[in-house]
Amino acid sequence: METLDDDLDEAPQKRFVHGEWEHIFEGSRSPDLVRVAFDREHNRICRCELDTRSGWQLASQSEAADVEDSWKNGNPELLDDPVGYGLNESDDLPDWAGSRTTVE
Repeated sequence: METLDDDLDEAPQKRFVHGEWEHIFEGSRSPDLVRVAFDREHNRICRCELDTRSGWQLASQSEAADVEDSWKNGNPELLDDPVGYGLNESDDLPDWAGSRTTVE
């Protein structure tokens, strides 16, 4: 029998999953560091940046799509347990993403 306490144990999911992630792009031998903001409400990456020698740069559409595919299909449990993957979740975009919610 379900109790009221059972309902309290399941906190609603936060809207955004975000953080740094090592990703191996096609044709690459080693992982690249990316930082990602994923919007659960729209079920897509809304910001993806690559760590380069000159700083963080906006990922291309194909790079962001590759990371999104990895999150949704290669590691689907990641979106259910982001903290277990070293990521964060919140109802607001992280400061580094600001209001810039697009990928090129």
